[in-house]
Amino acid sequence: MLKGKRLVQLISIVVGISLVTALVGVACAPPEPYPSRTVRIICPWGVGGGSDAFARKSAPILAGILGVNVIVSNVTGSNELAAMADLTGQPADGYHICQITSSLPENTYGPEAKYKMLEDVIPLARMQYDPSTLFTYPGAPWKDAGELLEYIKAHPGEVLMACSFLGGSEGAFVNHFKRDGYEVEGLAYDTISEGYASVMGKHNQLLFEQYALVKGLVEGGKLIPILQIGDNRSVYLPDIPSTAEYGLEGYEYGEFRGFIVKAGIPEDVLQTLSEAVYTMHETREWKEFSTSYGMDWETSFLPTEEAIKFFEAMAVAYGVIE
Repeated sequence: MLKGKRLVQLISIVVGISLVTALVGVACAPPEPYPSRTVRIICPWGVGGGSDAFARKSAPILAGILGVNVIVSNVTGSNELAAMADLTGQPADGYHICQITSSLPENTYGPEAKYKMLEDVIPLARMQYDPSTLFTYPGAPWKDAGELLEYIKAHPGEVLMACSFLGGSEGAFVNHFKRDGYEVEGLAYDTISEGYASVMGKHNQLLFEQYALVKGLVEGGKLIPILQIGDNRSVYLPDIPSTAEYGLEGYEYGEFRGFIVKAGIPEDVLQTLSEAVYTMHETREWKEFSTSYGMDWETSFLPTEEAIKFFEAMAVAYGVIE
């Protein structure tokens, strides 16, 4: 029968062997396949808006593609910075992806940006893009975009442009337009429906908006599209010339939605997610959803590398970087 010191030595040996065996088991265990648990979409805006609809439409489609549950968390505040704080505070493992909108260039480029593109976050894809358009009212003193531009140049600061916000794309457009010799005064409204009414009532001459949001008013003849903002014409407004056709290039002031992930994510996980969002884009369900919002489904999708170039171009257009 073992007693005293001999028993203590034997117990120590057994415990040591057990610990070594456990450590070897951990070291030899295969890595957890991705995905093997719930994926979370962080939505930076509140329930019920367009961004929330985007996230909640994405979740079940991605769940079917990835084979795991996908949930949506609304993390609002600070013009999407609260959502970015949530994302960057999580492990870079692909189980947390963040939806982004046109606030991204201001939040991730420039010397004052709290989160840096490619250092803190990387794009997964641009999923939707809706270029902005200038609308006017029936019977306005210009019959086409050329006459509008001539009028603005001849009457600096007299033309009033209604919009929803003078930060972001609207404010950047006004500043860019002015640098090119076309000075308009932007007027932001607490509710954009007031802005619509101000143009239809001829209190303001122009409206900065996306076509999908005023489609009914255009079809009813209450608003007239006159200038497409961007390098290309819209597939929904093929007869409306773009700013580029008048020598005004680099006007990337549309609204977009997409996804970013935390920098440092494993390459194979990034590839899996990239393939998943592209597959989602190709589904009939996503195409119908995007076109119902007036998006050009065919040209909206940009994978990671192309999305990076697009976001950099927007940051230049916003004046965040040169």
